[in-house]
Amino acid sequence: MFNRNWHQRRLAHGFALAAVTSLALTACGSSDSASSDSGLASIVIAEQSNGGVTTGMLPHLADQLGFFESEGLSVEKYVSVTKGSDAIAGLMSGDVQVAHIGADGIVAASQGGPVVGIGANTDASIWTVVAGADVKTWDDLRGKTIALGSVSDITRSVFDRLASEAGLNPKTDLEYVALGATPQRVAAVKNGQAAATIAAYPPAYGLIESGFTDLGFTPSGGGAPILMTTDIEASKRWTESEPDQVVAYLKAIAAARQYVQDPANADDVAKRTSEISGESPESIKKALELYYYDKNSDSGLFPADFHHVDGAFDATVQAYLDLGLLKDSISEDEYMDYTFADRAIADVQ
Repeated sequence: MFNRNWHQRRLAHGFALAAVTSLALTACGSSDSASSDSGLASIVIAEQSNGGVTTGMLPHLADQLGFFESEGLSVEKYVSVTKGSDAIAGLMSGDVQVAHIGADGIVAASQGGPVVGIGANTDASIWTVVAGADVKTWDDLRGKTIALGSVSDITRSVFDRLASEAGLNPKTDLEYVALGATPQRVAAVKNGQAAATIAAYPPAYGLIESGFTDLGFTPSGGGAPILMTTDIEASKRWTESEPDQVVAYLKAIAAARQYVQDPANADDVAKRTSEISGESPESIKKALELYYYDKNSDSGLFPADFHHVDGAFDATVQAYLDLGLLKDSISEDEYMDYTFADRAIADVQ
């Protein structure tokens, strides 16, 4: 644990629920890049957030800006999933090559599933706590209903920790309701179904700008646990049969990340991301400022070498064990294969 004076802008670390379930993938649009007929290697990408600033944006930008094409890759299609476990099912079947999701793959891998982590996207949470206008402090949440992704996933674990730091007993002072992804949780707070939720930007801006309360990323004086938030996970079949494609993919993602991290490109990134996600360019630029340009942002945000920050993997595994989602522990060396990332970074330097 660690504290920051700027706690209201500090990113609370988190991760997503992992469970191996049946595949429920829906195509959400083909890429504008060249098809496999042009000689480019075709890949399928699963995503939970179409063009989301913290997860889905980088693959789309790498596609639009020609970074995939320059690396010999073509995106056959993006598939939209409501749960990380659906993306994992796609990776395990081989229908999907890569996904930017939570650490969902560790459960499958611990059971022998053909899934491998190829890089860290973030080890810092994308969530702030937003609440109804009648909620002014954390103590005002006592006895209220909180909208979470699930009552047994990482949103539950993160909110429990934050509530405890705020002096609340999450078992007796709060009631949780499972409502899925950020848009559904935000809608629940907006219509009064829930008093608060944890939400990512830019969706959180809509609530906050309309008069709802932003309780920040951590309670005053609180510290954020180090946990994996977004992992780049791949089909083991793909990594073993096409290792050069995996390296090429990460090189293109690194190029897109460098493009986003340059404030001079903010207008272009906001415009492109708005067209993909449906969020306003103005709210996307605010999110870029927070997640990409804020000098106070932790190094766990988009680590340059694609390696998880020290302790993040082990802390995440322990949290999964505590939630009962993992029966057997798994080590970072057993799950993460950083050789592709190391090759990619060496090539772009």
